[in-house]
Amino acid sequence: MKNMLAIALLLLTGAVSAVAQSSAVTAEVPFSFQAGNLSLAPGVYTLTRANDYGDRLIIRGADGRGGFLPSASIVQSPNLQTQGKLVFNHTDSGYVLSQVWIAGRNIGEQYAAPAASMKSVMARSNAATRSGGQ
Repeated sequence: MKNMLAIALLLLTGAVSAVAQSSAVTAEVPFSFQAGNLSLAPGVYTLTRANDYGDRLIIRGADGRGGFLPSASIVQSPNLQTQGKLVFNHTDSGYVLSQVWIAGRNIGEQYAAPAASMKSVMARSNAATRSGGQ
């Protein structure tokens, strides 16, 4: 697959509070992107847990825009993350948030690509198949 990955390294934070069992991550994203059904402009974003159970994240920009991210699948790394990071897939329609990793943890969250992005990838795949993959 020709998806390029872009990583926005997190600004100095990625703090995990062991006492409250909550986490917050702040990242500067230099490009427009899609996160779930949200279309977001370049800027500084903070991701926090929606509740004490930590089953969903909320993303908020410095301007207050944002909302809930969809439910995610769990991904695991063999090593603890030394820095938090956001991982994006680059599609024909732009950047799409794919994963969220928090510093000090070896478990991240992976988000399914929005339906429009998947249709774009499938259309390219079908076109390559019809043309003999050239």
